[in-house]
Amino acid sequence: MYRTNMTIHCNSSNQSPLSIHLADDAVTTGQKMIQGTVEWTLTDKDDAADLYRIQLELHGRERVSYDGKVREETFLKYPLVIQEFHTPLVYSGVHSYDFEVSLPADLPDSWQVAEPDATVGIVYTLSAYVITSRSAVKWKSTKLLTVQAAEQKPANRQGQLVVMMPQSFPISTNLVFSRGQIYLGWQCTSNVWTAGDWVSVSIVGQNQSDVDIKDFVVRLIESVTLMHPSFRNVKIQRILASTQVNTRDLSAWKAKSKTAGEPTTASFQVPESILCEAYAGSLFHLKYSIEVIAETATDRTTNPRVSCPVHLSQRAETSLDCEG
Repeated sequence: MYRTNMTIHCNSSNQSPLSIHLADDAVTTGQKMIQGTVEWTLTDKDDAADLYRIQLELHGRERVSYDGKVREETFLKYPLVIQEFHTPLVYSGVHSYDFEVSLPADLPDSWQVAEPDATVGIVYTLSAYVITSRSAVKWKSTKLLTVQAAEQKPANRQGQLVVMMPQSFPISTNLVFSRGQIYLGWQCTSNVWTAGDWVSVSIVGQNQSDVDIKDFVVRLIESVTLMHPSFRNVKIQRILASTQVNTRDLSAWKAKSKTAGEPTTASFQVPESILCEAYAGSLFHLKYSIEVIAETATDRTTNPRVSCPVHLSQRAETSLDCEG
């Protein structure tokens, strides 16, 4: 799986005399407007013999491509008429029309997840149209747009304490032979983290099975679940960070331990590759979680795991580089 910051190089169609030029590469919701110019190049005055209007539209779409199927869902359509002509244009040349569009403050970031058999993401486009008096589109020009949501610090930056009380997990080999049970739980200081933060997880419990726990694996997981019926709840997962703690020398996690030992601590750093926060839309849901796995020392034996959702944010710089 790979991710990009969606730095985009794009050109208007060579067949269209219409083009969009932006004043600022960075587009941030709630803080600034999209400002720019639509240019219409006339090479023959007959092209402007009719009465026209120039219309601008900002679209936001969820987009999924999976197993040869493509689905899109529009969650934003923002039309703006930037010029109406009450008399026909009578001269050739470049006609320029300035515009500015204020972005809603609650738009999700642009982002994309790509795997060999699936591409999922949030896509924004800015389109300019020349529309005739008979409501026909004569010319069109479209640019892909990168949107970065305005930074919103939680009211309580520390979030809430995560406490996963020890749960009982039956242990078996080959799904048949019972080996006893393991109590496994964990906690960490917050459920809100930002890229670059160090997360410390304290693992607690007791091993009442007859197999040793050889190590704990702690993972930060990103999950994208495709919600459209045609995708049958397909889930795409990526491990963002992982750490492993060897427990062979810790008596509390050996077989048939009679008491719970001191908490076992594991730490990892939230990577900079977080491009978006949790999202729940029509076509897909995206969420993050921390998962703790107790790996047993015997092959084909149950490895208990306990997970909990967390909130991540990333404010890496995004940019837009378009020509024409």
